[in-house]
Formats: sequence, C-alpha cells, structure tokens
Amino acid sequence: MGKIKAKKVTIERVEGPICLCQTAVFDGDECLTLANDWLHYQEETYPKDGCYDKHDFTIVFQDGEEYEGRLDCKHSSCPDPDLDVARHVREFVEFHAGMRCPPHMTPEEYEKLLRTLDKRGNGRAESRAWLEKYEL
Repeated sequence: MGKIKAKKVTIERVEGPICLCQTAVFDGDECLTLANDWLHYQEETYPKDGCYDKHDFTIVFQDGEEYEGRLDCKHSSCPDPDLDVARHVREFVEFHAGMRCPPHMTPEEYEKLLRTLDKRGNGRAESRAWLEKYEL
C-alpha cells in the first residue's frame, strides 16, 4: 500500500500588497505543484531584505487528515525562501522526528528538546509514523 497523497491545498496570503492578500485553493493530484506555482508567480512581490510575507496553509489528504502551517515567503534570491509547501512540511516533521538538527542548536540541545516533545506526545514516534503514512 502506498502513501496517502494530498488532495487539496488552501493558501491564504496574510501579508504583502493588499491586492494580493487572498485565499487560493488547489484541488487534485497536482495540488502541491499548483500551490508552489502560485507562490512562485507572486515571487517578485516578496521581500528581498530578510523580511518575509506570511502565508497560512492547510493540506487535506485523501483520508481526510489535515495539516495546517505557515510559510514565511521571501524572494528566491534570499536564503530559505519558503516557497515549497511539501518541503516546508517535510522539514518541519523531520525536525520533530529527530532527523533534522537545526544549525543553531547543538546535538545535546536538540536531544533535550526532542525528549520534551516526546513527553508531550508530538515527538519522534508520532512524527516518524506521519512521514511513513503521508506522501509529500
């Protein structure tokens, strides 16, 4: 049995030029690709100075599972422009799964944080199970 795919992505731009602060909905097998295309289409309006424009998003998977998050979109000339919904989710869940220690943390600090998340029930085991179940 394959992983469960996304069936719908909704993105709400909540910062930036007021005329572009709108909600976009993408349905179907290519919803993640279409969402990324929409983000890139607006790229010239994103900050190039280290700031970002917030975009709230929801992914609905074929089994009804919903994932909510926020993108901090910057121009692609900036480091980590955050213009790929699937990558954003995958990296966030990998962080919680213990697979992605951020450069600003030592391995010891990261492990301490992971132990705290494990105790709260949103740690490594849950995140790894999620990554095994859903396709991004």
